[in-house]
Amino acid sequence: MRPLLLLLFVATACSQTPTSANEPAVQPATDTQGEVTIIGKLTAEGVECRALRADGSNELYTLTGKTGGFANGDHVKVVGKIAEISYCMQGTTIAVKSITRV
Repeated sequence: MRPLLLLLFVATACSQTPTSANEPAVQPATDTQGEVTIIGKLTAEGVECRALRADGSNELYTLTGKTGGFANGDHVKVVGKIAEISYCMQGTTIAVKSITRV
């Protein structure tokens, strides 16, 4: 009985997909239309675009579109789509659909 148990343990351990060291701990929530929702703090890290550090993962996002009325340090919720092309030069760029204070 013990060899069978060991075999099941090895098979289970080998079938798990390893995670990348660069993969954020918390993935942004994605809906069925491809929109993502990210909650975090606006920072001064953006070179060309406003920047946001996501809660939990500390992942850097840059934002395009209407982001006015907010200051660095504001805690916000951003809804938008991941941009395929961006001039922001850093982080993952989100084309902002809405941004609200949380």
